[in-house]
Amino acid sequence: MQFKLVIKLKPNSLAKTEILIECYFDRRYQYIGTGAYTYLQYWDDQRENVSNKHPQAATVNNLINSKLHELEQRANTKKHPESSLRLKNQKIFQRAKINKVFMIL
Repeated sequence: MQFKLVIKLKPNSLAKTEILIECYFDRRYQYIGTGAYTYLQYWDDQRENVSNKHPQAATVNNLINSKLHELEQRANTKKHPESSLRLKNQKIFQRAKINKVFMIL
């Protein structure tokens, strides 16, 4: 199972894009929202995080990395990660519940 941070290319009405976690497993892609939004100019594709030019970069990057780490742990703690049916039944790919939604300014 592979994870990667990506952004939605289509911005919302406030011209902000959502930061998503892309999961590749069993020849399929699943996208899980992190609850973080940013302007396209603040996203760094190579490092897969919000650039240091953003005033809240550390906070947003910590949120994103904690969500990513949580998913990686949930995927690695399963007995047989090669079984796609087992992972689907255990709802790894369902959207994570977001306690706090960041609207980045």
